[in-house]
Amino acid sequence: MGDEEMKDKEKEEAEKATLSRGNSDASDDDDDEDGEGMEMMLSTEGSSALNIPEWNSEEPIEAQMVSLCYDQVRVQTCDFLSEFGAAEQFLIDGESMVAWALCNPLLDNTHGGQTLHAAHIIESALQSLRERGACFEIFFFEGYAPLWRQQGDLHCMARELLIKHLSLAAAQAKLEGRPQPIRAHMIPGGWWMEGHTAAWDSLLDVYGPAFIMADYGWCGSEQGGAPQAITRGFVHHCHARGLNVVTVADLNMDGSHCMSGNLIPPDEPLVRLRFQQGISVLLEKHAATLSAQENPPSNIEVPSGGGLDARGLLVAAGLRKALSSGGGGKNAQDALFCCCSALQDRLPLSQRAFPACGEAFSSWRAASDLAREGLSFLALLQRSLTAVMRAPANQAPLKAGLSKGGPLRVADAIDGRLFAVLLAKASTGALDLPAEVAAAAKAMASAAGCTAACGAKLSGGDAKASEALLSALADAAKARHEARGASLIPLSEKPLLRRVLGDMAAKLEAAEEADFDPAKVELGKYRDRRYRDVEPLGDEPDIYSFKIGEEEYVARKANKWNNVGRRAQLKARWSSGYIDSLLEGTPCRRQVIAQNMAPEEFERRRQQAVERLANDAEMERRAA
Repeated sequence: MGDEEMKDKEKEEAEKATLSRGNSDASDDDDDEDGEGMEMMLSTEGSSALNIPEWNSEEPIEAQMVSLCYDQVRVQTCDFLSEFGAAEQFLIDGESMVAWALCNPLLDNTHGGQTLHAAHIIESALQSLRERGACFEIFFFEGYAPLWRQQGDLHCMARELLIKHLSLAAAQAKLEGRPQPIRAHMIPGGWWMEGHTAAWDSLLDVYGPAFIMADYGWCGSEQGGAPQAITRGFVHHCHARGLNVVTVADLNMDGSHCMSGNLIPPDEPLVRLRFQQGISVLLEKHAATLSAQENPPSNIEVPSGGGLDARGLLVAAGLRKALSSGGGGKNAQDALFCCCSALQDRLPLSQRAFPACGEAFSSWRAASDLAREGLSFLALLQRSLTAVMRAPANQAPLKAGLSKGGPLRVADAIDGRLFAVLLAKASTGALDLPAEVAAAAKAMASAAGCTAACGAKLSGGDAKASEALLSALADAAKARHEARGASLIPLSEKPLLRRVLGDMAAKLEAAEEADFDPAKVELGKYRDRRYRDVEPLGDEPDIYSFKIGEEEYVARKANKWNNVGRRAQLKARWSSGYIDSLLEGTPCRRQVIAQNMAPEEFERRRQQAVERLANDAEMERRAA
């Protein structure tokens, strides 16, 4: 019997082993089938079901990627703070924000730029996001520098200036013991550089953003150029990492809402694979542009002393770099720029807001060699300032120019329109500068190594063209001031009070019509037409009389009792309301009932009301 049991047990174990081998073989077959299915899904043969075409080498890869993006990437306009959650952290692409600010139509980029206004646009947007409870940080890629050089000297300088402004703002906050307003990350390399993305990967892993705020191609970038193609590829790179992208260009903040376009990552793996392949082709096509090295920025000596703040040190170093490149010119635009810099420190923005007389400026540039030389000098100064800000050795001297409680004016480096007006004014005669401005200009010129006299008359300009420009600016400013004055309300003779109050007599009459007093003498004018005149019983209010001509009028003052009685009367629209008004202790002497009622019906309803009141009183007693 024992041997039979042993044989049965061995037989069962053999069957189990066979069954397990069969199951493992089946699972292996399933895995093979799954792998083949995945390969089929990612293969070109399976792309016909999803209508995903192959890349055509004969057509531009940029156009093909845009077409595929329009077909497969959904764009949803949403309130992204509510969509993702106001407490969720996100990252802002500072490169896209700078390009968006520089494309503002109100900026004047034809006379050397207005860097303070561009910084104001960006800071206003960031501050508005913070006021609505957004939690974000901003980042820049070092590898984007070759792309910015293709955008022009002004754009390249504005980008470096904003980075420097954020860096110095953080340093000043630390100096004053305040929390850092906005944390900016300068990421070495680029997101496309294999083996050099550790900083970018670490930022995504540590910060854990819910989405990235960037643009599908920089605003103002050339169609089909390297900046537009590479920055569009960054959106697909974020999608490949499972991150939504909210556009900067569509940002619209109204009240508590932050609306923008949400680029949702494609769900199909094959689509993401196609975009990765397209990015590889783009990087190979624009490899020469991305790898183009700029001349290494030399450590330009930043002058110290002289009472200059961080902005003054930066401008003086930029002027010194321009002079070392032979950019002073025979007309000494560098000395005139020192006067412009001194005026930027002391003139309010309202006096620097010159009208945009496009035709007058164009005519002046066409007729005056001095105007064209001035624009060339500003372009050289922009390149010099960029080199100064990119030099690592200049960071410490600029931070040394900060002071506790002092203004941070690094963003106000160049005001091109103010410089153009000063250039036109100097071509007609010497500048009549206040003593304080002249002293500041001389200090700036001494720090920068300028030898020309500040404010002297400049030769080589067309005096008539300059006078025509100045006359056109004066006429436009006068017309703007008159138009603004006509729209404002003068404060004399109380017109502002009349405008605010309006027709007070009509407002009071309307208020009396809406909330009338039942004790008025002419009660029939105000009363509800369904009721006769009503006099309350019991606690009569005090009376007073007044005489007009031969007739004497007696009016009754309304008190709390009368108001309660009137409200009870107005609620008595039907018979039950009238009975309730009697039971509430506010009877009316004469009342017109909306419907006729027999005495029996009246007695029955009165009895029901009495029983209901008694029942309510009993329930209140039990509850107590």
